[in-house]
Amino acid sequence: LLLLLPRDDVDDAPGAALDRPADGRTAALPRLRGSAPTAEERLDARPDGQADTVPEGVGRAIEPDAVDVVGRVVGADGASLRGARVEAFVDGPDGERESLGSVGTAALGRFWLRLARSEERVHLLVEPPPHAEAPYAPTVVRDVATASRGEVVELRPGVWIEGEIVDPAGAPVAGARLVHRPVDAPPSRARRLETDGTFRIAVAPGRHRVFADPRRRGLTCTPMQEVRAPVADLRLICPAGVRVRGRLRGGDVEGFRIGWSRAIADGAARSGTTLVAGPDGRFDLEHVPPEAVTLYAWRADDLRYALRVVDATARVEHELQLVPGLAIEGVIVGERSHDHVRYVNVWDRQLFVWRNVRVRVDDTFVVRGLPPGAYDLGVVGVGRRDAVPAGSTGLRIVATAPER
Repeated sequence: LLLLLPRDDVDDAPGAALDRPADGRTAALPRLRGSAPTAEERLDARPDGQADTVPEGVGRAIEPDAVDVVGRVVGADGASLRGARVEAFVDGPDGERESLGSVGTAALGRFWLRLARSEERVHLLVEPPPHAEAPYAPTVVRDVATASRGEVVELRPGVWIEGEIVDPAGAPVAGARLVHRPVDAPPSRARRLETDGTFRIAVAPGRHRVFADPRRRGLTCTPMQEVRAPVADLRLICPAGVRVRGRLRGGDVEGFRIGWSRAIADGAARSGTTLVAGPDGRFDLEHVPPEAVTLYAWRADDLRYALRVVDATARVEHELQLVPGLAIEGVIVGERSHDHVRYVNVWDRQLFVWRNVRVRVDDTFVVRGLPPGAYDLGVVGVGRRDAVPAGSTGLRIVATAPER
């Protein structure tokens, strides 16, 4: 005997359910705020389409004020787009975009995004899949009601930026990474594309800034270029790097790390860091771009830092002086998996400073040795906070998706 019982735990208001997919499959029923996701929703929340690693029936801690945004991403022809990126944000008091979390779309282009805090309405930034056959432009949808549960985002038609990344001899650089963003977007919103030495990326028509990171020993990043899309034959040449030597001063210097970034605000290109050789503070950096760069020194347990712009081509020993800095302290809360080691990535708006610190077992973190200023913080697969002033304490980053 089969009994069919009505459900009284969902919102049956008009428009509450997701739109029916083009292939005729029944869309998932919406959930109440704060309720645990269904197995299908956990599957759809994963960009790789794999099931959640948490066994069925095992609960997670839910933020009491958590709010979800549920919907689908489609192309201009109505086809579902898997692998698109959906970010929820609000306009901050200083005019900066304040991110509330992001997630990738999965089967049927669907997404389920837990916000970093309760909001009645948010804006959505949707970026196209990196390897879509047709060019779609990143699209912003404003004033989305978080209670609607069925937002359908149609990406605008876009254009291509196509080209190649080569070494000084003209050979393609396999494994190089292309970095680009519109000229009116902040550096922290740059998109990255792994390439085999050639690339094709969908963007909105207009002006964009691009550069290439070869990720090959002996080569360094190309200078930032501004192009007007569409572009069919962009050629980015990765120059040979140079060595930068110097000495860190200011008391106890053993164990400090030295990193570099481009000295221009749009550069954002970095090499690896090097451990200071010993108590004398001497360092030797390789594969640095042959131009002006910013050198930055820090140590994980130290509030001091050093920051200086130098000419990498000058054959002199550069001196860095340690000065007192600030810290940012916070905690990660909400739904997430503890299966992987997590790091908090930290960068400033000019991208002179880039750091990452390991999250402690109690989900707290401390980033020390920061110059005064505002910083964007992100935890891969978890969440992010933008424009956080150095010296902040009690910061909360709410997990918006399980780690992969």
